[in-house]
Amino acid sequence: MPWRRLLRRHHRPRSTGRHGYGTYIQSMTVGTCTAVFWSLTMLGLIGIRTLFLQLGGPSWPVPLGQRDSTTASLNAANSDIPTPDYNLDQLIAAFNKHQLSPRDMTALSGAHTIGYSQCLNFRDHIYNGTNIDPVFATLRKRTCPAQAPNGDTNLAPFDVQTALVFDIAYYSNLVTKRGLLNSDQELFNGGSQDALVSQYATNPALFATDFVAAIIKMSNLSPPPGIPTEIRRNCRVVNS
Repeated sequence: MPWRRLLRRHHRPRSTGRHGYGTYIQSMTVGTCTAVFWSLTMLGLIGIRTLFLQLGGPSWPVPLGQRDSTTASLNAANSDIPTPDYNLDQLIAAFNKHQLSPRDMTALSGAHTIGYSQCLNFRDHIYNGTNIDPVFATLRKRTCPAQAPNGDTNLAPFDVQTALVFDIAYYSNLVTKRGLLNSDQELFNGGSQDALVSQYATNPALFATDFVAAIIKMSNLSPPPGIPTEIRRNCRVVNS
């Protein structure tokens, strides 16, 4: 379902799309379906939990047997995922559309404590952004040329400090204006989420608690009314 992709909000399902932790999660889970009545969504969430645990993150219960759609739409998925140039109001509206609060959004965004993004997603932010540390911008420009498409697929870590550790460095980076994407830095840019970002930047227990609550809330969202759904017998394909 497109709304399930909100967690992977900077990885679009196309060849030139966002290269975030969603890509790694998919590589972990594809081909590992061994249980009956697991939906593809639940398999993905189990993969996410496993990855985060391996990198020092929290655990949470993953309910199985939830319903999944019988069709997939690339266009719907692409149109439903917030883009790297979103401002705070746009981000809040995108998550609110799926019953996720601003607090949920800010907590789930902390998944960017791990993973990488492509130059094409943060080029405008590092060259034209006004809410970015100039030293950090200079660092990122070394591998992200100003002129597209040069370097479009070059990668940079979301978290410049600990790219492969699930921690609170993502938030401390935002406080010092070192968010890789504009949509990251919008969480700390004189708006409604500044105070919460500051709390997460100094309180890992609070972040972990809110992150788990938000991801469980997201996993329990119901499909939109009128969408055909089923509990899949084989997670790779719709039931025949």
